[in-house]
Amino acid sequence: MKKGTVINTQLSQVIADMGHFDLLGIGDAGMPVPEDTWKIDLAVSKNLPSFIDVL
Repeated sequence: MKKGTVINTQLSQVIADMGHFDLLGIGDAGMPVPEDTWKIDLAVSKNLPSFIDVL
């Protein structure tokens, strides 16, 4: 359930489509993920926003 506003439209759509047992991971640019994983880049520029700001 979305309780607030998410500025990024792609991220907002993913959250809205999530079900009870779905998982969402948050990682920085160095996190290794499989090629077929759906990724949403939230960066405006390098290190902006910071990882902690996103959390």
